[in-house]
Amino acid sequence: MRVDNADFLARPLRLGSNEASALIVALHALLDSSPAGSRDVVERTLAKLEDAAAAGSTPLVDVHLPRPRPAVEGAAKALADAIADNRQARLDYYVPTRDETTQRVVDPIAVTRSQGRDYLDAWCHLAEDRRLFRVDRITGLEVLESPRVAHDLQPRDLSEGLFEPGPEDLQARVRLSPEMRWFAEYYPVLTTREGADGCLEATLAVSDERWLLRLALRFGPGLTVLEPAELRDRVADVARDALRLHGATA
Repeated sequence: MRVDNADFLARPLRLGSNEASALIVALHALLDSSPAGSRDVVERTLAKLEDAAAAGSTPLVDVHLPRPRPAVEGAAKALADAIADNRQARLDYYVPTRDETTQRVVDPIAVTRSQGRDYLDAWCHLAEDRRLFRVDRITGLEVLESPRVAHDLQPRDLSEGLFEPGPEDLQARVRLSPEMRWFAEYYPVLTTREGADGCLEATLAVSDERWLLRLALRFGPGLTVLEPAELRDRVADVARDALRLHGATA
């Protein structure tokens, strides 16, 4: 096989806003039918495109299609052994929201399971704070000879879920249509109350406004941002831009 445009193929793909919008729609359709091994790739690509659409700061989108990152086989057992032997561990950890892998040294506290996944509860020396790591996102693992530093921390109780709101999180109130009531069980919400016509109002702790903006764009009229007003207006502006774009390409 002979390739004449290798230099072109080596460059990141640049999409116009029309092409990006079409790709977002196609990826949403693909997401539900994707096999388990491919869903993470589709979700990461979709998140990148929706972030760019939410920012609305540039008419072009640079897209680097992510590659699957294999998890470390037997990582949960190796980490449990590190805890039993009082050892630190060095992790290569994939962060999907930034599509990057970071390396960090941790003091493992416990390996626990919640909602069908294994998690490492550990003190992270990179963040200088306690962190919860998904074991299937650990792409490199080395148990070190150095002993764990004592932090006088008890293992987390994950029986009520994983979400712990931070002190700087923004509180946002949304209205969920009757068909979207499942959202309150799937996503971390602080409070809920019944609304009119079978709707549900939920209050969420939001650490990144772009996350909620992506959800509002994804679910459309099923999820309406009520407060804060600034975020509600931003969602409306982006939705109007999307409708105008759709009309221009129809």
